[in-house]
Amino acid sequence: MNWRDLDHPRAGGAERYVESLGGALIDLGHDVTLLASRLGMLQSSSTRGSGLRVVRVGRDWNHRIAVRRWFIQGMEVLAEADVVIESVNTIPYGLAQLVKPEQRCISIVHQLAGRIWEFEYGRLAGTLGPWLEKRLFSAYRNVTVVAVSQSTQRELVGLGVSRVTTVPEGIDSQIFESRTVVPKSPSPSLVFVGRLVKNKRPLDAVAAFCLVKQVYPEARLWIVGRGPLETAIRSLKIDGVVLTGFLPAPEKDRLISSSHLLLVTSVSEGWGLVVTEAASLGTLAVGYDVPGLRDSIPASNGVLCKAEPSELANAILGLLRQQELPRPVTGGVLPWKLVAQSVLRAK
Repeated sequence: MNWRDLDHPRAGGAERYVESLGGALIDLGHDVTLLASRLGMLQSSSTRGSGLRVVRVGRDWNHRIAVRRWFIQGMEVLAEADVVIESVNTIPYGLAQLVKPEQRCISIVHQLAGRIWEFEYGRLAGTLGPWLEKRLFSAYRNVTVVAVSQSTQRELVGLGVSRVTTVPEGIDSQIFESRTVVPKSPSPSLVFVGRLVKNKRPLDAVAAFCLVKQVYPEARLWIVGRGPLETAIRSLKIDGVVLTGFLPAPEKDRLISSSHLLLVTSVSEGWGLVVTEAASLGTLAVGYDVPGLRDSIPASNGVLCKAEPSELANAILGLLRQQELPRPVTGGVLPWKLVAQSVLRAK
């Protein structure tokens, strides 16, 4: 179960994770069905080239309720399942109490919303959100839970969840190894990749860039992605800031590879796969010392800093002044086959 699938227009990292995991499970000999939400333009079911069957249940707003109803009604796709895996995107499904005694239930938690509630929805939500999160996860104290980073595991343990196993994020080795690393830009080039929403803090990246530009007037900041803050960034009309919108994967890879540094300013992440992807393209990450990023950035040999634009600018300048940037590495991740095996072994 996952809130969305890769055909959903707002699909992101969790959807990539789930479908990659599903493909790896199929390669191991399992039959896999993904239950996701449905939009009007999407078919009720479809099958990926990997053999992953996608069945769309309910809409974005009632998908979890619809899945629970399917369990209660004993729908065939669920009644015949040996293992039920739910991918938690903020709100868990609460399926452990519904599965049959002979079925295994595994919950995969990418990250807890934490401070994201306040950044996205205001102070009241920042108070009520974590309270609700704690209440929802109280039912998971003895459920098998998989966290994608040590940061997420620590947060879950803090909520009283006792059976937590950390399984690293997965990578497709063939895709990573086939990526083309291109020469760096002649002038200092920085890149931000992600949705332009409050919890990703793209405006922090812009503010840090303005400080860097005082030292390197020829520097550029490439912003790859779209979102509600795009208009606000454009209205600043800062020389050297280039918004590209979404880019096809090969074009995005070339831009990341030609940049000197990737800037990551999120409030929190489950892991921050863009950090690992950038490292595979020869680009070092510098970002905030927050949950998730404090796992992925050091694993890629990047640099962490305090969550302030001025501190980010200082970290960037410190790196740009070096004769040679540290060498990035794609650390802390596993091939998807090993991820799938580890998820099934979790207890």
